[in-house]
Amino acid sequence: MKIVGIMSGSSLDGLDLCLTDFWQDGVHWKFEIQKAETASIPGDLESRLKNAPTLAPDELETLDTDYGNWIGEQVSLFVKGEADIAAVAVHGHTVFHEPENNISVQLGRGQCIADQCGLTVIDTFRIEDIRKGGQGAPLVPVGEHYLFHEYQGLVNLGGIANITIQLDGLSRAWDLCPCNQVLNYFSEKLGFGYDRGGLLARSGSQLIKWKEQLNQLPYFHQEPPKSLSNQWGRTHVMVGAEGDPKALLHTYCHFIADTISENVHKNLEAGAKIIFTGGGALNDYLMELIRERLDGDYQIGVPDEVLVSFKEALIFGFLGLLRLKEQPNVFASVTGATEDTCAGTVNIPSKNR
Repeated sequence: MKIVGIMSGSSLDGLDLCLTDFWQDGVHWKFEIQKAETASIPGDLESRLKNAPTLAPDELETLDTDYGNWIGEQVSLFVKGEADIAAVAVHGHTVFHEPENNISVQLGRGQCIADQCGLTVIDTFRIEDIRKGGQGAPLVPVGEHYLFHEYQGLVNLGGIANITIQLDGLSRAWDLCPCNQVLNYFSEKLGFGYDRGGLLARSGSQLIKWKEQLNQLPYFHQEPPKSLSNQWGRTHVMVGAEGDPKALLHTYCHFIADTISENVHKNLEAGAKIIFTGGGALNDYLMELIRERLDGDYQIGVPDEVLVSFKEALIFGFLGLLRLKEQPNVFASVTGATEDTCAGTVNIPSKNR
């Protein structure tokens, strides 16, 4: 089954599109990425998405439609010449994520995408799990369970860093800390969209007092299941962070590495296999710090750049596949819900109804 998976992270560094062929080999699912691209989000649309939490309801509704139409256009360009695509599965851009208030809002309306590209589109993966008492996040562990079963630990260094632990057939996962959304924010202070290879962070010095303040934040002492909203990093990490942006980058890279190390050592025995993906896995300085803390105790893997960059889009495609097959695609063991969920709204192109 061929599915297009779509992901745009909280750092808004582009829209990832991944066309993947999935098939079953005995008890295991296999995959082959046929094509993968990242589309740059137009400046005006990116600005509106960044400011989405401040918009009035009618403005948010308009943005939901506009972003959906734009995604649909990108899908049409991406799949041109391709045949036999079963569906498109899209995460959308998270504006609000407050599971304690039964709220999780992602922009990029699935019906608009379907009408633009003429394909079945699956969206809205979080809210049903939340209604069952779960966090509605993380969502990728189901895909990791079926597609990356050989790893005991999986760390995604995206806009928000998260970890999945796979032991004895059971998956647990949670958000670790804001990641690229913070690093990109400080890089922009220096006139760069992001810190290529971690060169800016490497040249900075450590701000001990600020790092101690970060360590005292209550979230980092909570037990999972737990998840972070996009706004959390802005209100708890970026706001009030003062000093040389290079020093802030340097310090925050150390903080990310410390957080990962603490969570890995607490949950995995020595020798476990851990894979790192997401944009942060291409940050050489950050990965050096992580390896310093984990190498020797664990088997650390970073796959090829395509898989590093498109793993989450790939997995959202797989979640869409499970939705079409009416099989669970959100694990209660991960989110804390009362039961597993087969999540996602199926949107049929209006012309096909």
